[in-house]
Amino acid sequence: MNGELNKLFQACVDKWGAELQQVKAIEEMSELQKELCKDLIGEGDRMNIAEELADVALMIAQIRYQMGLQEEYEMWFKRKLERLQNILQEE
Repeated sequence: MNGELNKLFQACVDKWGAELQQVKAIEEMSELQKELCKDLIGEGDRMNIAEELADVALMIAQIRYQMGLQEEYEMWFKRKLERLQNILQEE
């Protein structure tokens, strides 16, 4: 991960604490969930969904940093992609 991002993420942990950042991640995922549900009932807004996706992606990156899970995340991400490809090829 980029050194500048690491500094930014560490500043967030220093300012708000690791536990609060995890709470914030949960909150952002909930906001994305709400926007996706609104989309399913015809009340969605693409810009709101895009914003919430960005918030969730940022919080995921922060959690990866603060928990030191960069390598594990990459390993699992690759495995999940391979699994998805295999499932699609089987159909």
